[in-house]
Amino acid sequence: MNPLIIKLGGVLLDSEEALERLFTALVNYRQSHQRPLVIVHGGGCLVDELMKKLALPVEKKNGPARNACRPD
Repeated sequence: MNPLIIKLGGVLLDSEEALERLFTALVNYRQSHQRPLVIVHGGGCLVDELMKKLALPVEKKNGPARNACRPD
């Protein structure tokens, strides 16, 4: 089965409320569908931090080998 691919970027990344609604919808989707879900982003450190808070793995493809995110 082909995965559902969601790309995060732009204004969505600036809105905590919008991100919360999106992830709530994705949790509901996963509970009622067997289709795999893939989240793709170009949001850099902000999305990396969010994924870490959600305990979700981050896999980077064709990006820089170094971690450009600043430590907290």
